[in-house]
Amino acid sequence: MRRAHEQPHGSRWTARARAGVQGSVGPGSALNRSQPRWRRRGAFVAATRASGRRKKGKAEMDGGRRPSSPELDKTTMVKGEHTGLASGTREDEPMARIAPGEVKGGGLRRRRLAACKRGKTGGAARAWGVELRGEGTEHGQSRGARLGQGGGDSGGDNGAGQGKRRKGERKGALPMPFWEKGGGRERELWLRVLEACGMGASGLGDDSGDDCKKASGVRRLHGVGVAGLTRRRLGGSAGTGGDRATTYVIVFDGLPASPSGLLATVVTSPIQVIVVQIDESFVGVIKQLPGVLAVIPDVLHKVHTTRSWDFLELERNGAATGAWKDAAKYGVDAIIGNVDTGVWPESASFKDDGYSVPSRWRGKCITGNDTTFKCNNKLIGAGFFNLGFLASGLLQGKPPSQAAELYTPRDYIGHGTHTLSTAGGGFVPDASVFGHGKGTAKGGSPLARVAAYKACYAEGCSSSDILAAMVTAVEDGVNVLSLSVGGPADDYLSDPIAIGAFYAVQKGVIVVCSASNSGPQPGSVTNVAPWILTVGASTMDRDFPAYVTFGGVTSSMTIKGQSLSNSTLPQGQRYAMINAKNANAANVPSENSTLCFPGSLDSDKVRGKIVVCTRGVNARVEKGLVVKQAGGVGMVLCNYAGNGEDVIADPHLIAAAHVSYSQCINLFNYLGSTDNPVGYITASDARLGVKPAPVMAAFSSRGPNPITPQILKPDITAPGVSVIAAYSEAVSPTELSFDDRRVPYNIMSGTSMSCPHVSGIVGLIKTKYPDWTPAMIKSAIMTTAITGDNDSGKIRDETGAAATPFAYGSGHVRSVQALDPGLVYDTTSADYADFLCALRPTQNPLPLPVFGDDGKPRACSQGAQYGRPEDLNYPSIAVPCLSGSATVRRRVKNVGAAPCRYAVSVTEALAGVKVTVYPPELSFESYGEEREFTVRLEVQDAAAAANYVFGSIEWSEESESDPDRKHRVRSPIVAKTTCG
Repeated sequence: MRRAHEQPHGSRWTARARAGVQGSVGPGSALNRSQPRWRRRGAFVAATRASGRRKKGKAEMDGGRRPSSPELDKTTMVKGEHTGLASGTREDEPMARIAPGEVKGGGLRRRRLAACKRGKTGGAARAWGVELRGEGTEHGQSRGARLGQGGGDSGGDNGAGQGKRRKGERKGALPMPFWEKGGGRERELWLRVLEACGMGASGLGDDSGDDCKKASGVRRLHGVGVAGLTRRRLGGSAGTGGDRATTYVIVFDGLPASPSGLLATVVTSPIQVIVVQIDESFVGVIKQLPGVLAVIPDVLHKVHTTRSWDFLELERNGAATGAWKDAAKYGVDAIIGNVDTGVWPESASFKDDGYSVPSRWRGKCITGNDTTFKCNNKLIGAGFFNLGFLASGLLQGKPPSQAAELYTPRDYIGHGTHTLSTAGGGFVPDASVFGHGKGTAKGGSPLARVAAYKACYAEGCSSSDILAAMVTAVEDGVNVLSLSVGGPADDYLSDPIAIGAFYAVQKGVIVVCSASNSGPQPGSVTNVAPWILTVGASTMDRDFPAYVTFGGVTSSMTIKGQSLSNSTLPQGQRYAMINAKNANAANVPSENSTLCFPGSLDSDKVRGKIVVCTRGVNARVEKGLVVKQAGGVGMVLCNYAGNGEDVIADPHLIAAAHVSYSQCINLFNYLGSTDNPVGYITASDARLGVKPAPVMAAFSSRGPNPITPQILKPDITAPGVSVIAAYSEAVSPTELSFDDRRVPYNIMSGTSMSCPHVSGIVGLIKTKYPDWTPAMIKSAIMTTAITGDNDSGKIRDETGAAATPFAYGSGHVRSVQALDPGLVYDTTSADYADFLCALRPTQNPLPLPVFGDDGKPRACSQGAQYGRPEDLNYPSIAVPCLSGSATVRRRVKNVGAAPCRYAVSVTEALAGVKVTVYPPELSFESYGEEREFTVRLEVQDAAAAANYVFGSIEWSEESESDPDRKHRVRSPIVAKTTCG
């Protein structure tokens, strides 16, 4: 997640960031929080389960009648706010609100429903937005269109024929309301939603009747599971936010495919989604519907935004290693799905020469209104998910061109193309950014097939759209799912990404997520569910240095920065320099000019000079543009103390260099010591073999895990700084609207970039070991990671100090070693369910698609023994509240040659804590055999371990028959003696 206060590129992001700083009325703002609850605009996801039963007829389900009131079931409801919105959402206009008592069945309700029933029959669909563009309709896509993959009138499956009109339906007419189309569980659940909101199926009637509006809490009813479903609502178009209704997303489990396409999706899918906008007073009624598990905010998330594969040892001097080419076959059998901003299909990274579509692939290429978008045998699937985003109302006042971007999988931001090509892009020689970093671009699994699931837009990504995309990807047949996106860490039972990932893991699909870009703040890591592989970001051994020389000819000093600018200054000439703090325009505070805000610089003070700006708030590239517009010839971008040594190469529009905090101290001292400072900025160029590397990026979010500190997060770190990959040619490399440059490849930084590196490696492992579970693959990556750098030291953070597992998890990923881990920690869905029950022993049932062998939902029994959260069979160990002593249990599985024997050692001691492992040796007689062991932590000096202390254990293989065979299986340990 790119931080709102510091975007590397883009007016669409930075303008909202500034608006957020100046004040907003969004749901998360102080202004909005001051409003009464009913005046706030929020969004909710309601997760439900169908208890795993077979489909039943109406009589069998409820005795042959539609219940007048829903049966009550214990559920949870979580109220939340939009996240990832820099400018917030518009406060809604007042509208009459029905008190809860009026809705639950009094005479007022009956009178209003009676008035509604007298309305026109056909008014229901028009009033309540049930216009289908699904199977069999004039505008529709073919049968099999997936969750939320909406299309416009010209949408289709890349050549698949459009559906025919139903019998008796005139061209352009709205289809029959769904509640008149027949029975089935889908209809029953929809009817129950309506009933719970104070209206019957026939009470939707009159378009213009105020009584209809008042009689029902329902303002909009959407089917996220519907391909091409459009919505119209009372008094306006969908998404305009013209009433006080709140958006809820209701997720149903285990529904069969709908013949009408209304609830839509795949027979085997246990997750279905609908969006319903209702008055907030009805939340309590909706959550009590049979099968409703939780009510979850439908929040907006943000995306988290070559040499790297050489640095990860898959190449040596540009040549592929045997492990990459022969053992893992370049990931040829992997299908990598990417939930992001879409894809630029014409990119050379997605050419399909020599490819074929795997027979197991069940997906589609849903192109929507984009007739030029084509999938192929490399890019085998695409779709877009926008109904949750549309329900947010954020399209209000936007130009039609931006609205059109929601109805195609094409990437108009660049982020999704970059991440997907990093994970699975093919070989493309001579790729570079303005000539910098020239080489062969490729993904971690360059022969993998890829699929793009667009759920993210300029303002962010709706939770419901992300969830719909994840479920669709799993049903399509991906075996790796990559998400460089996230919001604030949330309870696992209330986090749609965690819920979707849990479903994926049960289907054998590993989910890789970015850790977020909110570092180095402790506890800022997101996507922390234990069934997710969470990735932090660090540097690689390549940079793009640009040097700043300042001072007189005989007393000059040179400091090193980073840049990808294609603008250079004439050699041999020195330019006047000025601190931006002293270059403020009239009536502009120096605090603004220090940061080089738009309009903050005085042209008379800046013209012809190199301006020294400070990093923060607005985009780094935008600061250079501000200098250029004021007449400056160059920019030095200086870190503040919080950024430390973390510098990033950006494609600046002016000669520029991004310089670390320690280096800038010398520069600022010089500027303050003379009345006529002068200096020069060199052109940048790529340099390899940089030491030390890796170094943790300052923006990479840190642990401890804010939800369950017993699970160490992030899990791993990978290259995420100055990564070159494919890019969308619909947007400039800076994302600034007035930058007309277009590039096929771009350089980007963020945990968004590190996540797909690991996804690509996962594709290699999946190709070599197709039967491995997601937990086994995750373990292989974690236990073979390294905590050292290429300079014989420990991995450092942005300040130069030694980093901790809260920054890098188990360490820096090592691709080759992960393909041969020796031992792995396997974890089943039942283990995860026990983990959740250990957190909530009275939860009944679990609000996740967790089913037992009998097909019924898993429930937590109050008297059962589930152990402790820290006993989950995880490759790392965390004990956050260690008192006296504690023993944790683990089991490992042999995936190497047999027989074999492993001995354990404490490779890094914990200050104040004694670590004992029993037994000290493990022997395996066959492949796949499992052994258990315990790790005892005993406090010896409570004061020394009052704050978190770090250590590790390592199992080392001892082979008599093959002395060269030496697997090392390492697990980090974190502990502290205080609680909270």
